[in-house]
Amino acid sequence: MENSLKNLIRNKYLREDLTKGPNTAKIKNGKRLISAFVANRNNKDEDDFYIQVAKEWVRGYEKKFHSASLIFIIFFLLWWASDIFLNQYISNITGLSDKS
Repeated sequence: MENSLKNLIRNKYLREDLTKGPNTAKIKNGKRLISAFVANRNNKDEDDFYIQVAKEWVRGYEKKFHSASLIFIIFFLLWWASDIFLNQYISNITGLSDKS
């Protein structure tokens, strides 16, 4: 994180006082990192400054994974239920046709 801060300052994305610099990041992840440093600029002298910045930077990522997991679980359950229904439906049809 310290190297990231140095690179952001060197490339003029951030100023020394951790405010936004004249350049803007082109990548969403870079913008989030800059915002994390700006949001925690008042805590710069604390020992866990970089940990606070990292937590701010990754906040919200777990929501995406949880949402994706929930969607896949729902799709699996729908697929499983449709498989059971279709299996019973087809076996009834083939059972009726075998009795004829």
